Amino acid sequence: MPMDLTAPATPNEELSRVVRSVFDMMVGLDVETPDDVAPMQDGVLTAVVYITGEQSGAVVIHCPASQACMFTGRFMGTKAPIAVNEEVLDVLGELANMVAGNIKSNLMPNSRLSIPSVIEGGEGMLSLLWGSAQRRMFNTEVGSFWVSITMAVTPEQHQLTAIQARAAELAKRLL
Repeated sequence: MPMDLTAPATPNEELSRVVRSVFDMMVGLDVETPDDVAPMQDGVLTAVVYITGEQSGAVVIHCPASQACMFTGRFMGTKAPIAVNEEVLDVLGELANMVAGNIKSNLMPNSRLSIPSVIEGGEGMLSLLWGSAQRRMFNTEVGSFWVSITMAVTPEQHQLTAIQARAAELAKRLL
């Protein structure tokens, strides 16, 4: 049986795959990942789910309040609320929870998720002081939003990642 020497998905690739899947299934939106990243707008809502355990990290979704209202209407199958309310906060938190759950399952299986938190009126990005962050902008027909994943990296994980990358490089040469 041949060994699979291909490199595992990077956190950035996995984040893009998971966000597309969750927003397609739960909100009914096609999501594109542009090469260029536009700066975040002021007046965003920020939803965060922390991942703790053997591996640690966080998944953070940032979007304008008006867009969170549109996501809520599509998620609930109703007319979008005209202003942020408890339902909008719950839906944005649940979307972050779904993305984080998939990231945890695929990249950090021996970890646990926190309860989602949603911050209204945050100025700029939520900054986590540990780990390496990957932030992606996603475009939909109702506007752009940003999702970031931060993963704390232990020295052992860093060494394993380097070994996997080298194995993938060697495998490509053999093909």
